Amino acid sequence: MDSLNHVIGRIMNKALRIFWLAILLCFDPVLAMADPQEDFEVGLELYDAGNHREALKWFGSAAEQGLAQAQLKLGAMFFNGLGVDKDYGQALFWFTKAAERGDPEAQTNLGYMYDKAFGVQQDFKQAIAWYRKAAEQGYANAQFDLGMMYYEGLGVIQDYVEAHKWLNIAASNGHPEAASSREHGEKRMTNAQIAEAQKRASEWQGEFEKHQCKDDGCGPRADFKPIR
Repeated sequence: MDSLNHVIGRIMNKALRIFWLAILLCFDPVLAMADPQEDFEVGLELYDAGNHREALKWFGSAAEQGLAQAQLKLGAMFFNGLGVDKDYGQALFWFTKAAERGDPEAQTNLGYMYDKAFGVQQDFKQAIAWYRKAAEQGYANAQFDLGMMYYEGLGVIQDYVEAHKWLNIAASNGHPEAASSREHGEKRMTNAQIAEAQKRASEWQGEFEKHQCKDDGCGPRADFKPIR
């Protein structure tokens, strides 16, 4: 009940802010600009309280203003049918918006939709491209997916060395299936190929940590929840 009251309070405060913003708009349109982060946070509180339909509206407001987090969340709700009927076309639209802004989870989800033909014609090359963008940002789920694409030869020439490399990196980042998949793939590899794959993985990890992990935003977020 306290949580619900808190959400209601946030919404009422937002409504009051909108009232004053409407007045401000008459005098200074710049000052009256909406706050997408605040809309997103209200949406999160409603979402966590189980009110998906109302959360969708607030995420939509923030997404329309260009907030990648909200675009990602909106895409996931359309994909899973939370607060709205499932709509893969809308999911694809919003994942694309967030992916183009560099969100690695959205890039992974977009790759997955092209990979498995959700709401779009199956396109392994598009899937590979989006998986790679997210994998290069340190996103474990994308690294695993990219490794499996190399292992199966989907959208790329089959390459057990590259597959092992990416599965090894994903395993080091905590992906739950990567280690077993890597070990399964080793049965088809020579010792020299395994050594080369381990060398590539080590070199990639070193470069990643050197050039990208200066940013607090690199690597998987603590709230990572893949769409499948």
